[in-house]
Amino acid sequence: MIWHARVSLICFYIVEWYFPDRVIRQFGDHQLIPDQCDTSKALHRIDLRGKNMNNWREIHRQYVEIWEDRLNNVMPLVWESRKKYSKWYASHSRQYISHTGSMLGKMLKNFRKIKLQSDQPELVSLAEE
Repeated sequence: MIWHARVSLICFYIVEWYFPDRVIRQFGDHQLIPDQCDTSKALHRIDLRGKNMNNWREIHRQYVEIWEDRLNNVMPLVWESRKKYSKWYASHSRQYISHTGSMLGKMLKNFRKIKLQSDQPELVSLAEE
């Protein structure tokens, strides 16, 4: 499962890290709380001005070695609670893009709380729609 490998992706002078634990949900897998990641500022400053004759395989040898060892860098598949991930996601992301969306989301959340405290079946059916 090569797409589960935490590796450096290399295209000549460009090196980018691939962190599958941060995007696994996009591929239909169970999303875990991702590990902290850091990208190299030095790698992002590299450009080709005056460097078109460089041997990038040699310059980026450490990243090439990580890529060549990709089968030993595959993330283990671990399951954890979706609630735990959802709680983490809510605290690390923007849940609403607009003020209107925020108000509607909060109203729905409060309506669900009222529904849970109510014994009235008509409220239950309204909240589930």
